[in-house]
Amino acid sequence: MNQNSRRNTRSQPSAARFLPAFAALAVVGAVVIAGVAGGLGGENKGRSARSSTSASTQLPTSSIGLPPSTQAIVTETTEAPIVYSHLDQPLGYGSAGSRVQDVQERLTEFGFFVGPIDGQFGNLTKMAVWAFEKLVMQTPRDEATGVVTDEMWQLMQQPMRVEPRLCL
Repeated sequence: MNQNSRRNTRSQPSAARFLPAFAALAVVGAVVIAGVAGGLGGENKGRSARSSTSASTQLPTSSIGLPPSTQAIVTETTEAPIVYSHLDQPLGYGSAGSRVQDVQERLTEFGFFVGPIDGQFGNLTKMAVWAFEKLVMQTPRDEATGVVTDEMWQLMQQPMRVEPRLCL
């Protein structure tokens, strides 16, 4: 290989060099699309007893200097009473079954879960539970467990939705 051909090889940008940037853009795009799709009515799946009347409460501003959040927990009123189920035991990493599937479905309605609804409590479910704990329950980051207790499940079943966060 002569000196000119080596120089041309180095100056040509390699597509593989930009692969991580393209992958990151794809992930961000997927999250944005999922957030928009969740805000267009996906939160009412399986909860037809809700009416369109709702009240909004603002979450507190982050303490790390970000602009004020416009994310809100919206509580919706219902026309008929909702029957709540209970957990016999906490659900955490490695749990499996129909209760895990119920939790995954509800986390998906909130816009926190992006994995398959398969009844397997894995890393994606654990991360979604962390998000619920931190954003809805206002649990400090170092106290979030990623475990769904019966108390947390009762809150998850409440007629509410989480609107996407918009940083200005």
